[in-house]
Amino acid sequence: MLRKMALSGELALRSLPAVLLDLHDERVTGKLTLKRGRVSKTVDLVNGDPVAAASTSREETLGHFLVSTGMITEEEHRHAVTHATEFGGKFGAALVALQMLTPKQLVEQLAKQTRHKLVQALRWPQGAWRFDPSREVIEGVQLAMIEVVLSGLRETVIGDLHQLAEGGTLLGGEKPEQHLRVLAHHEMGQQRHALAERRQVVERAHRHVDLVADAADVDQQLRRVLRRQQA
Repeated sequence: MLRKMALSGELALRSLPAVLLDLHDERVTGKLTLKRGRVSKTVDLVNGDPVAAASTSREETLGHFLVSTGMITEEEHRHAVTHATEFGGKFGAALVALQMLTPKQLVEQLAKQTRHKLVQALRWPQGAWRFDPSREVIEGVQLAMIEVVLSGLRETVIGDLHQLAEGGTLLGGEKPEQHLRVLAHHEMGQQRHALAERRQVVERAHRHVDLVADAADVDQQLRRVLRRQQA
């Protein structure tokens, strides 16, 4: 139960997917703060589901997100930034004013951006988290936490496999042959932390989360949530 569990912790001891499902299971409302190195993210939750997110990463700003997904071009991005600077207001409002996006499309893309920010942190092997309960009204598009966590984990796995197939490097600068050794658990030291609820494999050499990080723990919590919903 959340009231018995710490409102902060280390992701090396309890993974972000497990923390998110804990918060969803308790239907909490408030702000989750995540920190890893120089990157800081906040996720606003309503009844255990994410509705908005913020990130200090430049690559996760709305403009860069829309360019990376092909919704706008680099030139349109620069034009919208200039418009927002000259006339004031937010970047999203500038996109609508310049008719690059409709209001409906802007809302949809903001929801996708929120999901993207959260998914990109799901497999952080290290970092810190803190949850602060709040009764304030939080605006945003409510996403389904379980869907975000499970589909997000699948997406990050598929992304790594595509990079390996193309002979590229992985997050953190890993070479394909190095990561293959991670996947095979071959010739690599491992640490196993014995926890009350589950075991988590920590890859010392590359500090890269396993393909199915905390799968048993996530599955256990998911089953509990589903049973509660069906009751």
